[in-house]
Amino acid sequence: MTGLIVRIDLGPHGRLGPGKLLLLEHISRLGSISAAGRAMNMSYRQAWSLVDQLNHAFKEPVVVSQTGGKSGGGASVTEFGKLLLVHCSAIIANAKRTSGPHLEFIEAVLRPAEASGRPAEASGRPAEASGRPAEASGRPDDESAPSAEVKRRPALERSAAVAGAKTHDLNLGSKLTAKPVSKRAGKKR
Repeated sequence: MTGLIVRIDLGPHGRLGPGKLLLLEHISRLGSISAAGRAMNMSYRQAWSLVDQLNHAFKEPVVVSQTGGKSGGGASVTEFGKLLLVHCSAIIANAKRTSGPHLEFIEAVLRPAEASGRPAEASGRPAEASGRPAEASGRPDDESAPSAEVKRRPALERSAAVAGAKTHDLNLGSKLTAKPVSKRAGKKR
């Protein structure tokens, strides 16, 4: 499945992406940097380092921590940190909403994992992680699965409409196949 990952470039202060945002959410919920780190399978040192990066990147602290003692210490996301999470969530939601039709197009024109010329594990995802049930895999031996053309055409037409293109501009023709362009095309020997 084609997806979108939003990372905000903070210039010399690094980046703010899904990992740091999830860490902040865990700290807010669990009240502890170490518990948040454990929830994400990372060491306390790594979690603390990410929090430290965030606290140094902004004019106000994102997370404050209390030292241990009778009450055991802990950490909390500041009001500024909560506001930062709200703004980042809005950016991500907006990006996902507006990119949806374009991601559908990209998904529709991707080669099937088994036809990409690479084993599924080399693509970074196991074959069963494709999100499609085995009975609708689209493999030639599966008579019940619709053809790739039938599944892809509506997504292409929707994305073309959203992008402002006419379907005939995309040269969809009767099949959604394209000839690979030779790297030597146009070169004289």
